[in-house]
Amino acid sequence: MFLRILILLNVLCIAFSLTYAHTGKRQNVSQNENYTETKSDSPFSFFRNLLSLDKTSSTPTNSDQPKIFIPKHEVLLEKENEAVIADSLENESNQELYANETSDSEPENALDSSNSEKFNSHSSQTLFFENATLPTGRAVRITSPYGVRKYRMHKGIDVKVFKGDSILAAFSGKVVKAAYERRGYGHYVVLEHDNGTRTVYAHLSKRLVKYGEKVFSGQLIGLGGNTGRSTGSHLHFEITYKKMSIDPSLIFDFAEGIVLANGTEIALKDLETDYDLIQSELSKYRIYRVRRGDTLGKIARMYGISVQKLCKLNGLRRNSIIRVGQRLRCS
Repeated sequence: MFLRILILLNVLCIAFSLTYAHTGKRQNVSQNENYTETKSDSPFSFFRNLLSLDKTSSTPTNSDQPKIFIPKHEVLLEKENEAVIADSLENESNQELYANETSDSEPENALDSSNSEKFNSHSSQTLFFENATLPTGRAVRITSPYGVRKYRMHKGIDVKVFKGDSILAAFSGKVVKAAYERRGYGHYVVLEHDNGTRTVYAHLSKRLVKYGEKVFSGQLIGLGGNTGRSTGSHLHFEITYKKMSIDPSLIFDFAEGIVLANGTEIALKDLETDYDLIQSELSKYRIYRVRRGDTLGKIARMYGISVQKLCKLNGLRRNSIIRVGQRLRCS
């Protein structure tokens, strides 16, 4: 009898506990939007659900938070807006960077206007010769001027100097050649200058500068002499720009021993005109370079002229000896 009463009390306690748990579960579930009660729910099923909820509540996850539904097109639009905003921010930062780079320089169109005109007028259309010095350092006599001489071009000017006379750099520059040529310039020096021109000093008795050496205007670079193909002591002086030669008398008055005031700049257009005139003049002459085995008679027959005329054109005699490489005018 006592055992029955004990069992009955236990059953009542269990039933009371389940009923209380079921009532609390309803209150919790009413606050959870994701839970919906079904007809099959029972005190035991609620008890099991309650146990599962207690387990998950101890480790909260993203699923415990309320879920918000966002349409797909709105998500894409939001991503596109973020990309546009990112691009705009990047462009603004780049513009600020470029603005800082160019803030200390001139405007972009500066080279298209004033600077381009200055560059063209100074560098492309005119050659400037600054701080010029007379190569001989004093007034001298011109023995052979610049220009077409007989049937060939005399690219420089010959002035009278004596052996051992000082030869000076006409402009500041760099030595690009210092050599000896037995059948040509003899001892000679070539200087290159900042304006793109070169000057040649030939027939020296001694060179006083070496290749690669920097020199200044008026510096002693050699001594006058009579070396190479020369009939007397003199200085052969040239000024060249690319393939064009420049008449030194445009810059220097050797007879007076001065630098011309109007010789500090030369228009390239005038140089090109002079060059074309010289080439036109030289084209009137037919020049032949002597080869091994040639004779005056053979060359005269090649060009259909007499030996007498060939000798007259070249200042030769019938018994003159010609050498290999010698140039002869044939018309």
